[in-house]
Amino acid sequence: MKLLIVLATLFVAGVASAQTSVYHPFPDSAAFWNIHALGCCTSNCPGLPVANPVVHDFVYTYFLSGDTLVNGTNYNKLYRSGSIHTYCVLGGPIDSWNFINNEYVGGFRQDVALKKVYFDFGSAGSESLLYDFNLTVGDTMFGSGQWVNDCAVISSVDSILINGSYRKQLILSTMPPYSVIEGIGSTSGLFEPLCPFEYFGDLLCFSQNGQTFYSAGTAACNNFTYVKENSLMKQFHFSPNPFNYALTITLNEPVKSGSYILYNSLGAVARQGIFQDQTFTIFKETLKPGIYILKLENDNYIYSHDKVIVE
Repeated sequence: MKLLIVLATLFVAGVASAQTSVYHPFPDSAAFWNIHALGCCTSNCPGLPVANPVVHDFVYTYFLSGDTLVNGTNYNKLYRSGSIHTYCVLGGPIDSWNFINNEYVGGFRQDVALKKVYFDFGSAGSESLLYDFNLTVGDTMFGSGQWVNDCAVISSVDSILINGSYRKQLILSTMPPYSVIEGIGSTSGLFEPLCPFEYFGDLLCFSQNGQTFYSAGTAACNNFTYVKENSLMKQFHFSPNPFNYALTITLNEPVKSGSYILYNSLGAVARQGIFQDQTFTIFKETLKPGIYILKLENDNYIYSHDKVIVE
């Protein structure tokens, strides 16, 4: 019996090793990464009995769309959309939201034979080695563009089972203990620091061709901030805000039907539904108190996003 267990263990290990020897290239289209990041600290808030720093709370979707030539080399174009919430940790005069839609970040290229991924930030001589999947234990992960740091040393090389296939995972001796996964990238986020200091991030999820390949939680991987290129942005109005029973939304022009989504502060879908009139109502019901992002759209265009507060 013990012999069978040993043989079975060796067989599984052999299968995993064989699968991880198959390189999973970085995506070149139809992919997006949801990122949550926090940055601090400035002292522009009133110092209550204790320090009251300003925090910048980022929620982004990075997504690939099209390609471009840079000095004769082809790159896959990367954009981002999302929100930045700036506020005083313990309350104060600073509490603002900024929204980014379809901001061009730069371009990826990869050398599949060498298992390396490069990124160009869109200016002369700005290409950086983002990931190198040939590295092994003891090597420093020179990755995440401008966020390179000597602390990102590979402590172990492992495999991770994703959708029935094993992928190589480079585990880093960082705090938090980030890792870099073939075909996905760093669990700190695409460009968030591997060695954080007053700014750190987390990869919430990664999806390609409508299929989720990585998720840090149980929430569905929704491209919650994505705005179609060349779409016509429309406005809407709502009240009361904050609300504790019902939110009434009025579009700025007649519409037959559409859909709405409420996202929580980490980008997970908290509520979604359809509307069939220019004015409609969303009831609080099971929504927990907090800050949400409201997104509306129909077949013709996507509406501007806005912050909604549930009491």
